[in-house]
Amino acid sequence: MDSVRRSRRRDGEPAALFRETVEIQQRTLGPDHRSTLVTLCNLACVLATAHKPDEALPVLHDVVDKGFAGVDDLQSESDFRNSAAMRDLRQ
Repeated sequence: MDSVRRSRRRDGEPAALFRETVEIQQRTLGPDHRSTLVTLCNLACVLATAHKPDEALPVLHDVVDKGFAGVDDLQSESDFRNSAAMRDLRQ
């Protein structure tokens, strides 16, 4: 938990909470589980919104490398909005 506290100070609360969620999901669901990948996409969106593209892009690349195709894999409206934010980040 100390690493999470340090992360919260460094990233701000939203990014730290997403990082903590990803850690839990990776342990319980696995790193390639759809829910884990969606949370990673959400983390990338939070980082991009916080004007941290250098941190957001590696997270997004990790998701793509794990086979998450993006819009075709998205089911909820919030997932779709996040994918639009990621497209904006790549431009």
